Amino acid sequence: MNDLLSLIKKDLTSLIEKLFNEDVIKNNISNKLTIDYNSKSKQGDLSSNLLFILKGQILNKSFNINEYVENYLSNLEYIETIDIHKAGFVNIILTKDYISNYLNKIYILENIYTKTNKQKINLEFVSANPTGPIHIAHLRGAVLGDVLSSILERIGHEVTREYYVNDAGSQITILGNSLFKRYQELCGKNIQFLDGEYPGNYLIEIAKEIKNLDNEKWLSVKDSNEVQSYFEQYAVKYLIKKIKDDLLLLNIKFDQFTFESEIVKNNLIDKVFSILKDKNLIYEGILEKPLTVDTEDWEPRKQLLFRSTTFSDDNDRAFQKSNGEWTYFANDAAYHFDKYKRGYDKLINIWGADHIGYIKRMVSIVDVFSNKKEYLKVIVCQIVRLFKNNQLLKISKREGNFVTLQEIYKQVGKDPLRYFMISTKNETPMDFYMDKVVEKNKDNPVFYCQYAYARASSVINNAKKLSNIDISKINFKDFDKLSISKFEWDIILKLISWPYILQEAASTMQPHKLTNYLEDLCSNFHVFWNKGKDDSSLRMLDENNITSTISRIIWIQSFRNILKEVFTIIDISFPENM
Repeated sequence: MNDLLSLIKKDLTSLIEKLFNEDVIKNNISNKLTIDYNSKSKQGDLSSNLLFILKGQILNKSFNINEYVENYLSNLEYIETIDIHKAGFVNIILTKDYISNYLNKIYILENIYTKTNKQKINLEFVSANPTGPIHIAHLRGAVLGDVLSSILERIGHEVTREYYVNDAGSQITILGNSLFKRYQELCGKNIQFLDGEYPGNYLIEIAKEIKNLDNEKWLSVKDSNEVQSYFEQYAVKYLIKKIKDDLLLLNIKFDQFTFESEIVKNNLIDKVFSILKDKNLIYEGILEKPLTVDTEDWEPRKQLLFRSTTFSDDNDRAFQKSNGEWTYFANDAAYHFDKYKRGYDKLINIWGADHIGYIKRMVSIVDVFSNKKEYLKVIVCQIVRLFKNNQLLKISKREGNFVTLQEIYKQVGKDPLRYFMISTKNETPMDFYMDKVVEKNKDNPVFYCQYAYARASSVINNAKKLSNIDISKINFKDFDKLSISKFEWDIILKLISWPYILQEAASTMQPHKLTNYLEDLCSNFHVFWNKGKDDSSLRMLDENNITSTISRIIWIQSFRNILKEVFTIIDISFPENM
């Protein structure tokens, strides 16, 4: 184990398993175990719910579980003392030697991460229909996917970032029609948009390109299919390039773009259909009309249906329409079959909240052809509401009144966008206040955390100017445990928890754990900085006290190392001066 919290969790898990195997407790409840840093430091360094979860499981009521746990923990070499709270929580004080040992790893940035079983992971995100520019509704999933990819890579996995281009279906037909109307308009024709078409001004720019290239050529082409095909293809090509360019503003790049049209052309749907049929998971039937608005795969006649209810879905799902056309679901199944055939160990999709009802059927069908349970993991990204001057900005792509990523980027910048898009749990709706995220004060966590890095950097730079200390020759053996205050030990404890936090963010697929950690850590640093103004013994640099100064330089450099690690994964800047 390369981090202390993982070591402790492993030992406490072993204790629970031992009690279960010896028939002391009813169930193995190790999955309910929690270990956290104690917010009230006087109660210990760490707190665990160990006894709290054990007490309801004791088979023999005469068994003294408190004494058993106390003896077990007292024999662990990294624990100095323990205190058992009457509610069942165990407060732990760690030995300073062990804490120092892990601080050393962070100081030299060596061997700080636990080795993991390397997996080949496909992470698909954004995948916005190429019918318009990227806007705020796509932005959250874009940053979430990129940061999660970096987290998984940082602990040793190989991640393919993928964008699925839905360049087939009715929305592309509508896009081609809408673009042709804009082209006709530029050629002097009177046009009128129908309900459901795309009237956005962004199509005017594309139409101008076509008119500059071809003049009024397309007004005289008699083959409507040729016209339709040309305008569809031109629009998709233009908008995919636009999407790529916009995402690059946030340094979001994809390893692979997969096109729905290619999936269809390669007859992958037939292969999936054959697998399902062989497993008796396809039958002919009529579905009841769904109550939801989404009825694109429903019709009041016999269709070929997938037995999705076999896998706990609410209803069976249409796979092939009565006229022989494949449904959207069939296309998506074929796409996931393609990803599976590429040899990934795991598939992860990030979808918007409007796709929640689609999850069970997709997970079910992927389980079928992969023969793996939970081979596909779907992460739902809730909506973002955009505010400017405290006014909610309403967004509608079809009405053409949305705010693009590029527009938001120009007003806000890369760092606040990337930080705030992962700062809230993805299942929770987010309110994004464009004015507030650029404010330079302690209420803005981006500024507050970057300012902590700048302050730490100023300490290191000023230390280089000290006449009686050569910072280049400082070694961790110079770290003096006795010269460090209790408040500093609390900061150091948080520093050494970083590998555990990263592992937790990876296993739960929750990048907001990184921003929570950052804000907690930086808050403690700023508090200590201010304490030094009032208490000379807590000043970061004191030429009259070389021992404490060197020790503080060591943990402050470690602090800077960790901040740089987290900033790099989130992909925000770490300024030396602010």
